[in-house]
Amino acid sequence: PRSTCTQEFSPPYMSFWTYNFESDPGWSTYLQKVSAMSDDQEAMEKLRKRYYKREVNTSWDESTDPRPGTKAQPSQPQPKPQQQQQQQQTNRSSGANASSRPAAGSAPTSTVSPFSEGFVSLRSIWFLANISVVLHCAWFTIPFIGHSMAIYQRALISAAVTYVIVLYTSVFKGRPFPGLNMQAWAPVLLNDNMHYLLMCVTVLNTSVPITLALIPLMICAFYHIMDNGSVLTRRVPMLNLLFDRARPLRSNAMLIVAYTEILTMVMLLFLTLTGAGSILSCLMYFQFLQMRFLTSANSRTVWGIIRATLDRWTDHARR
Repeated sequence: PRSTCTQEFSPPYMSFWTYNFESDPGWSTYLQKVSAMSDDQEAMEKLRKRYYKREVNTSWDESTDPRPGTKAQPSQPQPKPQQQQQQQQTNRSSGANASSRPAAGSAPTSTVSPFSEGFVSLRSIWFLANISVVLHCAWFTIPFIGHSMAIYQRALISAAVTYVIVLYTSVFKGRPFPGLNMQAWAPVLLNDNMHYLLMCVTVLNTSVPITLALIPLMICAFYHIMDNGSVLTRRVPMLNLLFDRARPLRSNAMLIVAYTEILTMVMLLFLTLTGAGSILSCLMYFQFLQMRFLTSANSRTVWGIIRATLDRWTDHARR
């Protein structure tokens, strides 16, 4: 849905830099989807520009709307063909001298490393790790080819990387380490990313792969890609059809996530009874379910449905 503040602006009021994003309810809704990376100022500015271009002023051009205190660069006229030939001859005649020494008044050239912060950022690693989760989970479901412990572990490790990055950027970045202060650890323990990190560590230690444990990770990673994959959809336009079909199913998909989280506990209990699992894994996963019940409305809804179903069965058995 488009922002409620969308309107046509006259040229004097097209400035992106003076737009009040805080009073725009559409921006708040859009920001909730990417709040995990909100501490990155450079990424936040890109998100504001993207939202402003899509929802507020579709004709906005950054080149004609400079930052306050700077002037827009006027467009230079294209040289005529005769001028281009003269310029090329001049460049050839002075090429030797220009290659041996820099021109007077020109800034020295510098080569940017491809591993600098602007090229490889935590946001890029987070996005690629989500793609890795979806691909490895899909690969793992292929019988006789992908059903191996190595692919199962890669999917869990990729998911753990995404949750660690989000925890670092949203909780720990720019702040002192909490240490043994339980009050400082309280918001960390209530964070959904901390819950799923505990889940990944728990099911990673099992000796037998649990396919149900990959379903919540795959669904969450898929919707993360859908919410932040504008660059990917421009490269692969066919993904827009898939994303358009998946958006209305988001609430049902989150209920499936809650169901599979509970069924994974049943599988862990079964593995423990057969000797393929450990009691410690069951205790850790039970703690995960407790935290999900406290923080997730979908989890409480599913537990309520299970309870109502069990009550209906017991009442029918008594009759």
